[in-house]
Amino acid sequence: MNLKTNKENNAHFSIDYYFNISFSVADKKAEVEFAVDQIKRHYQNYIGFKNKKNLADFLLEEIYGINITALSSGDKLKRSEVNGIIKEIISECRRISKNKSKLAIHIFPSYNKFINTQMSGVSGYTSNSRNVLIFISPQKDLQTALENTLAHEFAHTIAFKYHKWQSLLDCLIFEGLADNFRESVMGGKPAPWSIALSQTNARKTFIKLKKFLNSKNENLYSQVFLGYSNKYPLWSGYAIGYQIMKSYFKHNKNKSWQEVFRLRPWEILKQSKY
Repeated sequence: MNLKTNKENNAHFSIDYYFNISFSVADKKAEVEFAVDQIKRHYQNYIGFKNKKNLADFLLEEIYGINITALSSGDKLKRSEVNGIIKEIISECRRISKNKSKLAIHIFPSYNKFINTQMSGVSGYTSNSRNVLIFISPQKDLQTALENTLAHEFAHTIAFKYHKWQSLLDCLIFEGLADNFRESVMGGKPAPWSIALSQTNARKTFIKLKKFLNSKNENLYSQVFLGYSNKYPLWSGYAIGYQIMKSYFKHNKNKSWQEVFRLRPWEILKQSKY
């Protein structure tokens, strides 16, 4: 594990690389467990996960995917380039959000076919207000994908500071909030998952889901956000959340990001008039 620490405006963030993990079907569990042990020794915890098994299981799926395919290993990742991208994006996120909390960014390789083919080789996960996990397989548009992912995940770290993340409504609001925040930082086109449904279909699907907004069922989340059934198209939840937040900002044009991040999901939904 290589550790680099950057100081910015008297606030710190660290960038940790875990690239000793290579493509080996036989050894993948042992290699992930070794990385988890490194994390535990360095941080004295499991970076936002409940225990060693939870973190190891998550890393196994994110790094290798369910159907393992030998793809780019990430060994040729230019760390100086990645460090520069991270520093620039975190600086802009902090400027816009006025949030300068400590943050650890953990960079892992990706052999995950879905990430590499559907998400431009970059995926992110925020485990709590201080830890972001990024999974990378270098591709020609790495910079754009990494910038967008970092801005999105940064928004999640702020949400974790003020809220518990439990119900389906929480997921809709915080994912939609993150993608709208990403747009304010990066500009450009909406992310593919934000427009997975048309405005009309997003609204129709939301009406069907209204009775489940308080649900904490993980299977329902997987269906709505990840397409783990034929009931909802892939990324439906992201598209609905994106439209809810668009509607919120349409009706609340003078709200600052500091104010919005503190609002409870039910308040945002009510004020969105969605």
